[in-house]
Amino acid sequence: MFEPLEQGIVSDFEIRAIAAAPPDGEFLVKEVAVAATVRTPDGSTVGKTLVVVLRRQPTATGHPVLYDGWRVVAVRERAPS
Repeated sequence: MFEPLEQGIVSDFEIRAIAAAPPDGEFLVKEVAVAATVRTPDGSTVGKTLVVVLRRQPTATGHPVLYDGWRVVAVRERAPS
């Protein structure tokens, strides 16, 4: 979880990479790496690399769904390499 009161608020971001991840049960999963400008709780601005995990149902499940698009299910900070 990316908690604004602890990690800050993303004010701008740029997508750097999109990668398919192993399926989660019947769900398709993608991990999106973003370069983000984050305003921290103390008011400073820092650059961070975040990984946003997206998940969606396959289109041909045969199950009725209210929304079949991608949903954000997790956001984590990528450790520096």
